Amino acid sequence: MDFKLELERALHSQQTSVSLEGKRILLTGATAGIGLALACHLAPLKPHLLLVGRRAERLKQLADALTERTPGINVEVFCMDLNAPKAVDSLPLDIDVLINNAGLALGKDPIQTAQWSDWQTVMETNIMSLMRLTHRVVPHMVAKKSGHIVSLCSIAGHQAYAGGSVYCASKAALRIFHQALRQELCAYDIRLSLVSPGMVETEFSVVRFKGDTNTAKSVYAGIDPLLPEDIAHEIVHILKSPLHVNVDEVILMPTCQGAATVVHRRHS
Repeated sequence: MDFKLELERALHSQQTSVSLEGKRILLTGATAGIGLALACHLAPLKPHLLLVGRRAERLKQLADALTERTPGINVEVFCMDLNAPKAVDSLPLDIDVLINNAGLALGKDPIQTAQWSDWQTVMETNIMSLMRLTHRVVPHMVAKKSGHIVSLCSIAGHQAYAGGSVYCASKAALRIFHQALRQELCAYDIRLSLVSPGMVETEFSVVRFKGDTNTAKSVYAGIDPLLPEDIAHEIVHILKSPLHVNVDEVILMPTCQGAATVVHRRHS
């Protein structure tokens, strides 16, 4: 390309971001952490929000707060456990954006002492229910040749660590699932994005350690972890990227975290 033309284009180019107004966005795990922050970040953009969570009162409070903050916004709530048989069958098919956010870890025990029921719950929540929901909405996206699927993965899907065998396996499976879908769906102008955070301070560790708040707090002691709002900001950016741009995957970690198990902590 002629340099003058290239320079002129670079000086005057303006990317047109995707408008989310009126888009039907289905968000799972909306009642806490990243899901809650994301719902609040999306609301001012006036999409049609379909929020899924297990806690009815939180869903109601969230919907009320969003509609009060952004008059005219359309918010629907679906209170359910996605692991329940056929739970996803009651969710709408006509979705423009699917955000697979629901997920968890349970315990940090080695294989010889870990509880099988915990492993089942982790795999069911992090990968099986996600695949069922994705399988449900993708045919509609294929038919209209548009759509965007964003899934919350983890640095644990890239780097395994002791005590996290099944959680890491579930997130690694999600990465491979997304890679295959990306190849299958690119011909239909469907975008797929994977967001893999490192340490984010949410109720994640409280759930993992089954209500042991002291142990949960120790996970973030002496560091400045990511906040749910940091991840929400990145996801909104991904969704608003021009339609010819697909963010396949982004890894976000706090500055003090160098790898899944490499963290610099301040000394008190």
